[in-house]
Amino acid sequence: MYNNSSVKRIIFISLFTIPTALLLLVLFFNIKYTLTADTLLVKNGFSTQSISLKDITNITPTSSTLSAPALSLDRIEIGYEGGSIVISPKDKDRFYHAIQERVPALKTDDNNGLIKN
Repeated sequence: MYNNSSVKRIIFISLFTIPTALLLLVLFFNIKYTLTADTLLVKNGFSTQSISLKDITNITPTSSTLSAPALSLDRIEIGYEGGSIVISPKDKDRFYHAIQERVPALKTDDNNGLIKN
């Protein structure tokens, strides 16, 4: 059937591929966005990015394929003082509404996004 070296080779390869696949699954599917009263938390794998809502300058729809904590190509880019991040909330309208409740200075713009006046 299998000789001893084939079994060793299968075990050796499995020791690297299985943990790598599990790590990629955790990183890919462990994406979560949380809005608090004054912060947007973006959890991606093992890290969490905190964005102060008062620092958000604009939110615009995008279909950018750049690497981002977003599982969909129906994405939004959030510009804030110090940078930007691309995310893909399941319900963009509800997300926009929740952001506007917390940051009334963000108003709807011509691109179906939000911009700070």
